[in-house]
Amino acid sequence: MKPSRLRVDDQAADVNMQDTKSWTYHLGEYKTRLERGAIQQSYRGLMQYMPYLRNQFQKNCPDYEVSGIMYFGYKDMTCFEVIPGFLKERKLEIAEVFLHESFCLKVGLLGYNRQVQD
Repeated sequence: MKPSRLRVDDQAADVNMQDTKSWTYHLGEYKTRLERGAIQQSYRGLMQYMPYLRNQFQKNCPDYEVSGIMYFGYKDMTCFEVIPGFLKERKLEIAEVFLHESFCLKVGLLGYNRQVQD
């Protein structure tokens, strides 16, 4: 039996076919690194740390509203929001964001919606 082939027409192609060689290389690299086990361990640790950090805000800042939902992302970013009362009145919140590519934790001020952001 022949393996099935994925057919991609011009209109449905989300991946630039010129990048297929690069994409295939990166998938192979990703697989190799997963086989070593370090990615899973470090990612698991990070995914445990972010909820821990969120819980520390809940425990140590009882006057702050801390989002119940954490965005774990697609290995691009992981974040949660903290909302002090004085910012809530202005429809603003503080985002704690871990950026995977730059490997840093950033804090940003966000508006609840686009109207507030503008």
